Amino acid sequence: MSKTLNTWTFGGVRLDSFGFVTDLTSYLDIPPKRSENVLIPLNDGRVHAKKFFDQRSMTFGLLVQADNIHELEEKVDSLKLLVGSRDQQALAYQAHDGIRSALAEVVNQISATRDSDPLSVDYILDFLLADPFFRSTTIYSLEITVDAVTHAMDIANAGTVDERTAVITFTGPLEHPKIELMASGIYVQYNAHIAAGQTVIIDCKDYTAVHSVSGNVINNMVHSGDPCFLPILAGTNHCHVTHANAGNTTGKCKVEFYPPYL
Repeated sequence: MSKTLNTWTFGGVRLDSFGFVTDLTSYLDIPPKRSENVLIPLNDGRVHAKKFFDQRSMTFGLLVQADNIHELEEKVDSLKLLVGSRDQQALAYQAHDGIRSALAEVVNQISATRDSDPLSVDYILDFLLADPFFRSTTIYSLEITVDAVTHAMDIANAGTVDERTAVITFTGPLEHPKIELMASGIYVQYNAHIAAGQTVIIDCKDYTAVHSVSGNVINNMVHSGDPCFLPILAGTNHCHVTHANAGNTTGKCKVEFYPPYL
């Protein structure tokens, strides 16, 4: 083990408030990918299939120390209260560019060890992250006015992995608005009219489309090129936003997400 270089919190509580925090460098690991290449009978090799990142584990050592036995017992009870929750909580640290956070829980048995010092207890904490990415706590938001039939939109993903949970908002007046990634041809389109002042909010994570007046309008959605409505690669993504009206419009397109990090 080595002393952690970051200040870690779980559920809003600093882990070093219990004592000496160490890590096993697992926060520097890259989570595993899942899925398999496709086996085609009577053909050599396999056909490549895009992989997805699986859940991940992170391990910390925590040496709980106190000045007396009563204080030690209080700290141990507080730690058990914190990690014993049945819900996920925010596991966060201070990175060079700001705070990054992920939802995590402690699921394995927490084994304690003690040496000759009666005022210290050594724990190993195994955190499980169902969603393997840490995310910036600052939302990225870019909105343009679609004042031409085709309008350029450069979306910058500061993270280290593609973003697949963005929220896209079309604000009318727009005719059949569409946003397309020019490098790949992947696009998502609302295949209907949006009146002035009305919105359609598209959630790429939950695969929903909600009209501000009509409610669920998922039947009007068209997308192509990827299972996700709009996967945004790490770096700058050159996009085109188009609408069917031959004239200019005051309608808008907005893309929002929290940049993801491996």
